[in-house]
Amino acid sequence: MYIVTPFPNIVYALDLSKPGLPIKWRYEPTPERASQGVACCDVVNRGLVFDQGHIFFNTLDDHTIALDAATGKVSWNTKVGDINIGETLTMAPLVVKGRVLIGDSGGEMGVRGWVKALDESTGKVIWTAYHTGPDSEILIGPNFKPFYTHDRGKDLGVATWPPDMWKIGGGTMWVGSPTIPISISSTMEAPTRAVESGRSYRRQQMDVVDLARRPETGEAVWRISSRRTICTTTTASTNRSSPTSPSAAASERC
Repeated sequence: MYIVTPFPNIVYALDLSKPGLPIKWRYEPTPERASQGVACCDVVNRGLVFDQGHIFFNTLDDHTIALDAATGKVSWNTKVGDINIGETLTMAPLVVKGRVLIGDSGGEMGVRGWVKALDESTGKVIWTAYHTGPDSEILIGPNFKPFYTHDRGKDLGVATWPPDMWKIGGGTMWVGSPTIPISISSTMEAPTRAVESGRSYRRQQMDVVDLARRPETGEAVWRISSRRTICTTTTASTNRSSPTSPSAAASERC
């Protein structure tokens, strides 16, 4: 049995065939201590994954590591994020079709959410897809077929946001699910300051969604919102947003 701890993300291999569950091996990474102060939601780690004789896990300071499951020796170690801009890694990796899928945390810090696919054998980053921004960076192409009309349109990850707010729009990855031939990732909400910058009845696209992708290429296939629409309005006097019930005319923009 394999266990990974919260920070400092120590991995243990336990021998379940013997009384007392003795430790077969232990791997101790050396994540940066400063990452503890960056973590938006405690220094948790949501687990590791076993595939093809290897253990894959993330460290809080943005490293994805592959260990030989028999010995605990490092097969590869890839740095995928930067704690200096608020990015951390807390999710359990997802392995699909030779790709190790991981996504950043730190939406409350104003990071931009992404998912990356690493080669299972080498740790090389194969593709990166963002959850906000232009279609080209979300990896939305001609095969993107969302079910609902309001999810269709060009560059909604920019057009439905106030100017430049998509750059700090959150939408970090919460969890993944392998469903061959696609993988589904769920994204988190936008940080408060991004939402509060919204114009009247603006609906920020690409956060709090289930987004299906081709694991080989990252190509987006479809998406669906994970929550009901929340409309906000900004007043000139307070420059703050508050929930509102849109009028029939305004609902078209919500």
